[in-house]
Amino acid sequence: MVERNGCPSQASLTQTVTITNRPVAMPDQTSITVCEGEDILLGASVSPSDATCQWTGPCGFSSSSCDPAPILNASACHEGVYQLIATKNGCSSVVATVVVTVLERPATPQLTNPTTADDPVCESESLTLTATPVPGAVSYEWMAPNFNLISTSGNTLTLPSVDAATHGGDWKVRAIGNPCVSEFSNASTVYVALPPASVSLAANPNPACEGQDVQLSASAGGSNLSFEWTYPDGQTSALQNPLLPAITKDDEGVYELVVSNEFGCSTEVSLTLDVIERVNITGVASNAPSCTTGPVDVTLQATVFPLDDGSYTYLWTGPNGYQSTNAAALIPNATADDSGPYTLVVTNADGCTSLPATLNVVIPEAVPTPGVPTLSEPNPFCEGESVSLSTAPVAGNQVEYQWSTPTGTVTTSVPSLTLNDLSRADSGSYQLVALVDGCPSLPSGMATVVVKPTPLAQASSNSPVCEGETLNLEANCSAGAMYEWTGPAGFNASVCNPVITNVDADVHSGQYTLRKKVDGCWSETVTLNVLIAPKPTQPVVAEFGPYCSSSEDVVL
Repeated sequence: MVERNGCPSQASLTQTVTITNRPVAMPDQTSITVCEGEDILLGASVSPSDATCQWTGPCGFSSSSCDPAPILNASACHEGVYQLIATKNGCSSVVATVVVTVLERPATPQLTNPTTADDPVCESESLTLTATPVPGAVSYEWMAPNFNLISTSGNTLTLPSVDAATHGGDWKVRAIGNPCVSEFSNASTVYVALPPASVSLAANPNPACEGQDVQLSASAGGSNLSFEWTYPDGQTSALQNPLLPAITKDDEGVYELVVSNEFGCSTEVSLTLDVIERVNITGVASNAPSCTTGPVDVTLQATVFPLDDGSYTYLWTGPNGYQSTNAAALIPNATADDSGPYTLVVTNADGCTSLPATLNVVIPEAVPTPGVPTLSEPNPFCEGESVSLSTAPVAGNQVEYQWSTPTGTVTTSVPSLTLNDLSRADSGSYQLVALVDGCPSLPSGMATVVVKPTPLAQASSNSPVCEGETLNLEANCSAGAMYEWTGPAGFNASVCNPVITNVDADVHSGQYTLRKKVDGCWSETVTLNVLIAPKPTQPVVAEFGPYCSSSEDVVL
């Protein structure tokens, strides 16, 4: 209505006003971090659900979808604040924001490898691939030709045994940052060459008689091949089919052949050439010990070629008129007097006699067994004490004594062993072996050392107590144990749990000590602090009256 000069008009027609709630925009995330090249996924929910959305952001981004399509292949251009406004019936929401951070991806490494088409790596050899170092990279990921991925912490990858089927071809590498990953490098081709195949070799004749010519021959698949033979004596030949003229026993053995192709890739094979000759004694040996503790049986043995087919005869001769016709001759109950040269002659079925082979057999003097160790003091001992074990010395130029103890082996230059600061670990059996010029004797008899443990003393009390009360001192009591208490004002006691009645603060407060003796061994001394609390001064009641009974407080 309208009022003029105090007079109101008639009321107008009624008009309805509607107030609409402002929409609410709620992004799925308020911050997003991606690496360069990854996708940015924005999304939101709105209230009411039928409100429209309008996104805007860096790099000209705009979308009217509440869940816009992914922003592909993110770059630094896409980093920044993205804004979302929801609209309904002409009303707009408060601006909602999403902060997007785009992390820089590591630089793309470059991959190099030492192989080329003209200079490949040989199969089974080692190969190292190298990537250019990338700042910030925490590892490197290598893609093999078969697309398998291999991870390394450094910028190199070593293939210890290259396989043509697996490793030959294009390789790529990428740097792994924290957390972003670079793009794969350009491909680098690894060239792998196979070694010569189908290599075979032969010797004709084989076996061969001494004095014959032997033809060595080899064949292999492929072209531009080279051959290198290595003979048993170390000589070499670059011929594919060398001839061995008038062989001797020295020509017997393994012949090795290396066949190489133009890339230096090789295949190694070998054959054994046997040479037949008269009986040859290739070695004689004995099992004579380097050390003895008494008479021993010594066996003499020989190795012969060709091997004995059962037709060979043997004749061993030696000191003191020794003879034996056994292939393995025995010197029974041998002593140092039986030392000396022993000679063998072998004859084959054709009556061919070998050259004599001589072996000097040395049988050492026997090492005497040391006596049972004796103790410097009788058992038992307490922990912390000392004891010496000794025996009679053993004769010899260089003599040592090895003592077997509960805690291990101890070597001395004299026939005695001193144990200081004994512990429970030293309890047990002791015996020794004498070493004369490096040769051990038989072990001596056993001696026993007994070490009693150090008892544990534990002290406690009912402190603090008041003057005039009773102080109770307590220990961990053991059957048969002795006790030694000391304390202030000359206090001492030998019982386990002494009691002090009517205690006085000036006399009985302070430090008390305890030690305990079990099986003849004293414990460590322990201390105990005791507090005696003095009695307080007796109070006196006083009054400050008179007072008015109805108006003042009474003070005592």
